Amino acid sequence: MSLQLDQIVWESERKHLRIGWYDPEQTILVLQVLDRWTWEEATVSIVNVMNPLIVAKAPQPVYTIITHDRYARFAPRGGNALSALRQMMQTDPPNEVLAIFVRQSDVIRTFLDVIVRLYKTANKTAKHRFVETFEEALAQVAEHKAQAARSAQAG
Repeated sequence: MSLQLDQIVWESERKHLRIGWYDPEQTILVLQVLDRWTWEEATVSIVNVMNPLIVAKAPQPVYTIITHDRYARFAPRGGNALSALRQMMQTDPPNEVLAIFVRQSDVIRTFLDVIVRLYKTANKTAKHRFVETFEEALAQVAEHKAQAARSAQAG
């Protein structure tokens, strides 16, 4: 995957996870998964790295996109998936308006959908989206931004 980030803010020791801002306005935060990862790595990268970056931008809305390279299309391995996902859901930043997952299998989509419903808080189901391509993710962000702008003008 040759996705260009405007600013890389963190990279894992093994260089298989990368977090950065896609746009110069720093409204789209991307987690690139370039190779297989563990649930512990998922928790660290999302809870300890991404979430503080998102919270620091409050009250500005932030959109997150998690992309998976063709070699990393599967869920993280090892560890306790339910515990990791619960921790991620409980530390969810309020100004993260969309969380978009790119290239997830139907099994992973169903699994994440069940987790979202189990640990549901206000508007959770509308927040998590699943798409096939990064371009589709960007289109979802653009659509959401346009809708927010229309709502602000009407209000």
